[in-house]
Amino acid sequence: MRIGAIILRVHPGTADAVASKLGTISNMEIAHRTDDGFALVIEAESPAAQEEQHQKIAAWPEVREASVVFQSSEV
Repeated sequence: MRIGAIILRVHPGTADAVASKLGTISNMEIAHRTDDGFALVIEAESPAAQEEQHQKIAAWPEVREASVVFQSSEV
């Protein structure tokens, strides 16, 4: 199992729309929210699955920046 933290910066006025989209993703939790963005915790089975989820979120038009700030895995 991989656990990672992602910081999202969103375009002004889009936080509610992004929160709605994030609510549809399993294995993901909003750890903190502001008007400017989110801190997310994502669990995945593999590095590839975690990266795929990160890239999917980063491609949303409301997202200005999506930065991975932490990654770990159980051995």
